[in-house]
Amino acid sequence: DPDFTYFVKTLDAVDPFLLDRDAFFALFMNAYNALAMKLVGDHACKYDNIGRCLGPISSIGDIGKTGSPKAPVVWTMPAGSVGGQVYSLKQLEDILRSPPHFTPDPRLHACIVCASVSCPDLPMQAFRKESLNTQMDAQMRSFLANPQKGFSLDRIGRVIQVSMIFKWSAEDFEQSAGNVVDFILPFIASASDRAFIFTNRQSLALTYFPWHRESNG
Repeated sequence: DPDFTYFVKTLDAVDPFLLDRDAFFALFMNAYNALAMKLVGDHACKYDNIGRCLGPISSIGDIGKTGSPKAPVVWTMPAGSVGGQVYSLKQLEDILRSPPHFTPDPRLHACIVCASVSCPDLPMQAFRKESLNTQMDAQMRSFLANPQKGFSLDRIGRVIQVSMIFKWSAEDFEQSAGNVVDFILPFIASASDRAFIFTNRQSLALTYFPWHRESNG
């Protein structure tokens, strides 16, 4: 896709540290999503330890894996260049989680997409500074509206089930709202579910969906 190729090239043409807060978040979230997709496209084959293709990868986690224990893995291998600096996906995520000069925003976890089934769905449009707050809210609501991987409530069993993302990055949500449940509450679509959780939160268990690493497309 020439448009996608052009977009990836433009990531290198901006100084991200001269941007305001919304432009900074939009740039790095778009970069993460684009470079994750590019990695999957550029490394579509799974290789053995002598470089033979064993067939298509089944997960982004297959990228960089060979028979060598020292082989790089996808999260820490170079993904692409932003503003003249080469980043891995982990480095891009780390910058978003602890942005220089800006307050962290844990909604980002619904906005960056790791190309796996259990990740949030890829947004239909790139993030833009002019509409960033609305877009980030929409992404979190959409993620939590998915009862297979985002959020579900078992009233009889008194169990809240959410994505493993809320466990792995619990510190981000706790710093923002005190705890995971209080963070997700405003983004839950059902007013009835919100009321039930608010009233019964002390007796509700928090559990997590199994994580599926298969490629989501």
